[in-house]
Amino acid sequence: TKVSTQFRDTARGIVTFRSSWQRDATFMVFDGSQRSPSAQGHFHASCGHFSLSALGEYFGIDTGRYCIEQDQHNVVLVDGKSGRSTNGEWVQTYWHGNLIDYRPGAFCDSAAVDSSHQHDCYWARRWLGLVKGSGVPAYAWTVEDINKANDYREFWWTLNTHPDNKIALGERSATITGHRHGNCLDVSFVLPDPSWYV
Repeated sequence: TKVSTQFRDTARGIVTFRSSWQRDATFMVFDGSQRSPSAQGHFHASCGHFSLSALGEYFGIDTGRYCIEQDQHNVVLVDGKSGRSTNGEWVQTYWHGNLIDYRPGAFCDSAAVDSSHQHDCYWARRWLGLVKGSGVPAYAWTVEDINKANDYREFWWTLNTHPDNKIALGERSATITGHRHGNCLDVSFVLPDPSWYV
């Protein structure tokens, strides 16, 4: 029998994807940050956060128990700040997120979240996918759709990595070299050309 490489927790809005069940597989956790009365006191502003491990390296990590706000998760920050701040207090974030799409597939798994409440925006949505091609390294992608207040803003795409990893920055890209085996993750950005909107 074939073992599934995807999982969805509908109550909490968490999705996991993996390229295979091999030791060096690419594995992703995607957080919809849905609220449940059974987890009171433990809510983080983590809607859209993803963790990523591949080739035995921890490339995208969750920052841990006391890291509650958006600026401590792998999400897009508007103007470099959390959408709703706890002002340095160690308290949960009450605003929720929603897992709005989940599409497992033979070649590509994808899901989407709505983090508008946590971003304090008109809308904030993120799509995430894992392409699992046979015989080639897997790769992940995100698509961001955020409108803070129908005006111009600066958007910071963030990724927390293992503290012992090395980061090399390019003009529109970065390479993370894992400390365990020396394997690399390349991160690149594609911005739509204005002519695409005609």
